[in-house]
Amino acid sequence: MNEDEARKILGDCVQADNSLHTRSDDGLCMSWESDIPCHTICLNDCFTIEQVEAIAWWMRNKKV
Repeated sequence: MNEDEARKILGDCVQADNSLHTRSDDGLCMSWESDIPCHTICLNDCFTIEQVEAIAWWMRNKKV
């Protein structure tokens, strides 16, 4: 996994500040900001293994 692959998989979930956010009609499905000390992500949806791998790569390698 590299940044290009992760960006392709995560699409518009990647924000300009490198945070990850997405919304659905039911509310927030993914929310992550790397400046939170415990580096946790809120996930409230079904994700593929490729999406989970891209999310994990992003959390390890990108900073907000």
